[in-house]
Amino acid sequence: MQAMWNAASGGDASALDEIFASLQRGLRGDTVLFGELWSARPTPELRAHRIGLVGPPGTGKSTVLGHLAARHPEAEKVGVVSVDATGHCGQGHRLGDRLRMNALDLAPNLCVRTLDVRPGDPAPGLFASLSADIFDALGCDPIFLESVGMARAQVEIVRRVHTVVLLVPPSVEDPDQLVASGLLDLADLVVLNKCDLEGAEAVAATLDRALASRSGEDDPRPDRVFRTTALRDEGLDELFQGIRTHASALRADGVFASRSRAQVAEQLKYLVFEMLRARWQGDVGLRALLDECARGVLEGDRNLVDTADEVAAMVTPPRP
Repeated sequence: MQAMWNAASGGDASALDEIFASLQRGLRGDTVLFGELWSARPTPELRAHRIGLVGPPGTGKSTVLGHLAARHPEAEKVGVVSVDATGHCGQGHRLGDRLRMNALDLAPNLCVRTLDVRPGDPAPGLFASLSADIFDALGCDPIFLESVGMARAQVEIVRRVHTVVLLVPPSVEDPDQLVASGLLDLADLVVLNKCDLEGAEAVAATLDRALASRSGEDDPRPDRVFRTTALRDEGLDELFQGIRTHASALRADGVFASRSRAQVAEQLKYLVFEMLRARWQGDVGLRALLDECARGVLEGDRNLVDTADEVAAMVTPPRP
């Protein structure tokens, strides 16, 4: 296992494929393999700044991401985890990686992984978060998490990054409704991309007013929208610096560490629940108890919610 990590660190694509395949098998229940994979990581500490790029389709997230990645010197490895719910990359992650790499101009310091997620798949955010952990262990910093096509994936990403960058197009139907939805409150940085299009300045003015009203003395988030036109590489220097400034503020205030802990806590919560569920499924006595309780509920002798609470108390060990 250690040799596989070493090979991936040296740029071996096949070794990286095997690491991700092992992660998938681990998430499907092979906890022994999962444990071995994680124990063999060359750098077990999680240090990288994680940046989530979210927004509706067509806002130019991949183009913006490519310009941001290109601004990092080649000595800095940059990770990109793309959660794709469109089905366009259904022929496999290699095709998805090539498509994403083409969009990112094949920068030599990029490590890219496309996760093909379909509606109904469990925990796309967990898979993305653990994939970012892999890039973290391989020395990538920062790591971008990008969503393509599915609102659920975007919500999951927001919960698993340090900095949330929301991209908005000038074509947004009602910017005031966007403000009222509360979506801006979830974002750390707000970007109006494609500012060369008609109506961009009016939308930017609405967003500026909303961001100015949310900022406080101790709020590290910028109080104005970033204006970019990614196809012309305009406004990306300011956005790049804005992201770095936000990361520095988070580290100085201790918020970076608290968000890192929250990310790991989400991973632990899911894995603990899955491990308990696997154990309970194999517990013959529990299955018999549930069958008996079900009979009581059906016959009206038991209340469904109260019975579930009683069973939960029985299978959960008391806390010391």
